[in-house]
Amino acid sequence: MSRLFLLFIASLTFSVQAMAELDSLVKIEEISYSNSFEQSVFRETGKTGSDFFYGFMVYSTDDSIQIARYRNSFEQRVENFKAGKRPKNNSKYVKKVYEFVHDEFLRKYESEAYFHQIFKSGVYNCVTACALYGMVFSSLDIPFTIKETPTHVYIIAYPESDQIGIETTDPIGGFKTFSPGFKQNFVNQLTALKLIDIAELADGVTAVFDRYYFSNKELGLKELTGIQYYNHGLIEFQQDKYSSAYQDMQKAYYLYPSENIREILSLACLATLSKADYDDWEDIQLFSAAVKLDHSSFSDNQKLGEFSRMLNRQLIDSNDTVFVDSAFQLITSLPLNSDLKKEITFLYNYERARKLYNRGNYRLALPFSQAAYHTKPESSDSESLLVNTIQNAVVTKAFGPEETFSIIESLLESYPSLKTHGHLGELRSRLYLIAMHDAFESKNVNEAIDYKNKFEAFIDEFGYRYDEYALGRAYSQGIMYYFRKGAYRSARNLLNDGLKYAPDNQDLKMRKYYLDRASN
Repeated sequence: MSRLFLLFIASLTFSVQAMAELDSLVKIEEISYSNSFEQSVFRETGKTGSDFFYGFMVYSTDDSIQIARYRNSFEQRVENFKAGKRPKNNSKYVKKVYEFVHDEFLRKYESEAYFHQIFKSGVYNCVTACALYGMVFSSLDIPFTIKETPTHVYIIAYPESDQIGIETTDPIGGFKTFSPGFKQNFVNQLTALKLIDIAELADGVTAVFDRYYFSNKELGLKELTGIQYYNHGLIEFQQDKYSSAYQDMQKAYYLYPSENIREILSLACLATLSKADYDDWEDIQLFSAAVKLDHSSFSDNQKLGEFSRMLNRQLIDSNDTVFVDSAFQLITSLPLNSDLKKEITFLYNYERARKLYNRGNYRLALPFSQAAYHTKPESSDSESLLVNTIQNAVVTKAFGPEETFSIIESLLESYPSLKTHGHLGELRSRLYLIAMHDAFESKNVNEAIDYKNKFEAFIDEFGYRYDEYALGRAYSQGIMYYFRKGAYRSARNLLNDGLKYAPDNQDLKMRKYYLDRASN
């Protein structure tokens, strides 16, 4: 027994391989296939009564007729074997099966081999030979399980009783019945290599042997199909064929969700993602998969960078807002940490607002600029964009005065810190003056006085600059209203209030001149 084989067994036993949730990482509707044959057999693999023979044939370039011939040849030879006398002793029967399979099917071992090659040329490796033995055992009603080490698989017949090992790559010494001497030698070597605790020997040689040689991981033909996909994908990955490797690893993980497959699945996914141009939805699905796989090398900064790349391609370059909105909804539904989700939400809303702002669509830009500011009120960029959007919306009359007031009041109620924002303060004061002017012009005196009081209280509290031209128009409109009514005292009081804020305003000086003349 080789030292290397013992190390394989030990590394399998001591490693902690937590099984990932299958349907959360790889969904069958996201899997791509090389042809219709593969798609049809893959969707059946693992179901009750699955025909694994065809599942292992996915890398064959033969047509379906030739593959059917392989299948018929396999079945006929197994049936011929079954017609022979069956020994009553399980060990003798398995040995007879072992010799039959090697003599009838297996000719040459190669480390890189696929199942169809057994029937074309007799070329095999440990995975394809295990698959063949598993199918033969199934046909002969021999219970079996498949064991995996980091670089090897082997098969155990009668795992609950006789525990007969089949080393598929050894045509001479590959049949193993585990004598007491074999078990003792195995345990002695584990002890010498310090791979087990001396205290465990108290459990007895057989218990220790069973614990480390057979382990707890038991595979079937479904998982072995996944390992064949894994082996093929690993070769493609090493050849820098990342997209093909990723597709193979998806299928491998779907069939056999192990940590070592997940590792290469993640790396192939990230390598493929690095070349994505975000021209179509498949790239969003790829990004989604990379996030769910959560490989340690895929940092939050990289995830944010990928989202930014998508925005540049689909929003800045193509202005495909439907694509961007859908991508944002999908990505923010993924298991992101709160800080990253905040950054993605901010970037999405900020860029959506900025794009609309630059096109002059201030009404449409406002909800996005508000959302960006809500996400990161500490950002000077989001604050400036929000205020500029409101200002330009007022200038272009995208909103009426009442609607604008409502927007501003709502913002100030939610974010009191905005009360100290100079530009927003100037805008608010100008809106008060415009509303005051319009109310006096419409003879809504109480409303006009209410806006006047709000303006003065606002300016007195925060000391904002204000538009003296708008002030002159608003106060003059009120003075004219009272003047025409003959209410000179009210007109004088309003004039004095206005001059307090704008003593050099020409409109107010002219109103003072007429009031002085009328009083005399």
